[in-house]
Amino acid sequence: MSGEPLQRALAHFAQRKNATLDIPEWGVTVHYCVLNLMERQAMIGGSSRPEDLAFRMAKLVAEKAKDADGKPLFGEPTPELIRQIQHEMDPVIIDRIAVAIVGRGEEPAKNS
Repeated sequence: MSGEPLQRALAHFAQRKNATLDIPEWGVTVHYCVLNLMERQAMIGGSSRPEDLAFRMAKLVAEKAKDADGKPLFGEPTPELIRQIQHEMDPVIIDRIAVAIVGRGEEPAKNS
C-alpha cells in the first residue's frame, strides 16, 4: 500500500511534463515541462538582485519555452536572445511564461 501514494505522486508530475500555455497576445502556444525540484531551486535560489532575477527568468524562457515540435520557441538560446527577452519583450508575458515553467502559478489544465 505504501507504493500507491508514491506512484500517484510520480504520475501527477509526469502529467505536468507536457504542459502548455496559450499566449493570445502573440498568437502562440508555449509548450514546456514544469521544473523539477532541483531545477526550481537553481532558478529561484541565489542572488535576489533584480537584474539577476531578470536574467534568470529570460534564460529560463529562452531555454524551456518550446514550440509544438519541442524546439526552442524563439530559436537557440543565445546571449543575444536572452538580452532581447530581457529588454525588448513584454515583461508581463515573460513573467507569465516563467511562472508557469517554474510551477508557481495555478496548476495548468490537464492535456489530453
